[in-house]
Amino acid sequence: KITLQNKKKALQKPQKSEIEQISDLMGEFKKQLESRNVAKIEKISQFIPGREKFVDQLTANYKKLSVKITNFQYIAQKQHATADIELTNLVDKNGQLVKPASWSKFSIKIAKDSRKQYKIHW
Repeated sequence: KITLQNKKKALQKPQKSEIEQISDLMGEFKKQLESRNVAKIEKISQFIPGREKFVDQLTANYKKLSVKITNFQYIAQKQHATADIELTNLVDKNGQLVKPASWSKFSIKIAKDSRKQYKIHW
């Protein structure tokens, strides 16, 4: 016998695993940072003080950049991940390749916010 409740369960998409959700968010972060889409970066991020200004300056000063993600670690018991980010291949507004300084390397944490949504904490 098919009940309404069973129909709803059958129609629900299977939940993505924690690691799939985190991996998708990391890909989105890389894509949005490289495309310099401030609105989408803000939507998926939880900023530390001063980080919003950093993003604004980054998008204002560079017309192209690449994001390199290394040292990705997923901690299943804590349901979060960490990774190191390096901004490379920076091209300024004049089309000149810029050698980045230490500011171009930082760490991020991927964890759930108060609404149980994964965010990039940086």
